[in-house]
Amino acid sequence: MSAEEVQPFFEVFNHSTDEKFYRVENVVTPERGKCTTVTPAHYGHTVEIVTTKNIGGFALINGKKYDIQPQSVFFIPPGAVHSFRYITGGDFITVCKIDLDAMAQYLNFKNILKEKKIRINNIPVFCKKFDEVYGAICRIREETENISNLLRAFLDMIDALTSAYSTQDAQPQDDILLKLLDWIDEHYAEEITLANVSKYCGYNKNYFCKRFKELTGETFIDFLNTVRISKACNLLSEGKSIQSACFDCGFNNISYFIKTFKKILNITPSAYKNSGAK
Repeated sequence: MSAEEVQPFFEVFNHSTDEKFYRVENVVTPERGKCTTVTPAHYGHTVEIVTTKNIGGFALINGKKYDIQPQSVFFIPPGAVHSFRYITGGDFITVCKIDLDAMAQYLNFKNILKEKKIRINNIPVFCKKFDEVYGAICRIREETENISNLLRAFLDMIDALTSAYSTQDAQPQDDILLKLLDWIDEHYAEEITLANVSKYCGYNKNYFCKRFKELTGETFIDFLNTVRISKACNLLSEGKSIQSACFDCGFNNISYFIKTFKKILNITPSAYKNSGAK
């Protein structure tokens, strides 16, 4: 299994409708000194709670950089642009994704926050309540029969996450740039320039570059390269040649592709391919 592969080890369905309302996943990271695990900048419509045990690296969430330390917890609200880079550890992180709308018939997360006078975007992105949050996620993962026990675990997790909330207003999102992230995920293999993405967003280049970095915490070129290298890893894992992976992912120069691959993942494409990563 590759460093990039996400292996779900548990999945729970709404007990009355078979509709998914949450999911717990393991994300495997490389051993210390081996290749870096990278999750390109993206956003979603679910809440994500990410816990790390013996991991190093950093996260970019809504343009702000956070160091990833052992036994840390990250709370990512819906619509928050985030990326992760794990560079040490050889362990796994645990991700709990919650669909608030599907969950509402059992537990209304938003109403609970309203009673606490907390906005969802004011819950701290980073907190040190590892034991409480990770313990609750383990109970969530293991509970398959008793809905009351399941919801009690969710309530305990919410209490831990909201115990040190901030009253500061969250940074407003840029819907145009959010749409661009989706567009890049579909068109990464095409020729993409600052000029055409700026035009796509209706901004001049200077303003586009400024807003993009504010939103994601990285330059547009760095983001685009990370997306393309992530896609290239998938192709290499499927048995494609290095040359095919290079050109199929939007690079037009093999030397630049190899240099960028090693810069982002701390391993060459050939070493990655020969490792048998899948």
